Amino acid sequence: MRIATRNAINEDKEIVWRLYEQSMKSHIEEIWGWDPVWQDTDFNKSYSNLATFIIETDSVFAGYFQLESFSEHVYLRMLIIEPELRSKKIGAKVLAEILEIAHKSGKKVLLRVFKVNVNAKRFYIREGWVEIDEDDSSYLMEHPRCSVNRHEFVQSSDQSGLSRVIQAHKFPSN
Repeated sequence: MRIATRNAINEDKEIVWRLYEQSMKSHIEEIWGWDPVWQDTDFNKSYSNLATFIIETDSVFAGYFQLESFSEHVYLRMLIIEPELRSKKIGAKVLAEILEIAHKSGKKVLLRVFKVNVNAKRFYIREGWVEIDEDDSSYLMEHPRCSVNRHEFVQSSDQSGLSRVIQAHKFPSN
């Protein structure tokens, strides 16, 4: 199975929304309740302002992820794989690539996972992520490979869209 990522385009928005709603609605309902107007507004804002990447397996939509880059870290806001493609190492391979590029850029990678999303938390722990903080609804996690005190700043020769986003202090518009 060939896994590839690319920058999301406007035509991807509908399929990304479908996957987001399918995967996140039950968790959000349990925590805060699902407000369709708020969700639509927040989704559109994130899709427009964050670096959104499409994951494809053999040229077919398999999921997406969103990144927000800061001077010292990258925040993985979303990583969602199609339900029928989970447990096939797609998410693990995408995470490994994000970590590799962040490592070469001298940045740590952070993410949040809902406490009610036990499958996602189990996945991240299996991939080596550790909890560093929590609030009422979620755990903040980081990967030790890209720790807070990293002082090695190696320039990446990879100039893919993902690399540019991680190296940048601001993320590009889609």
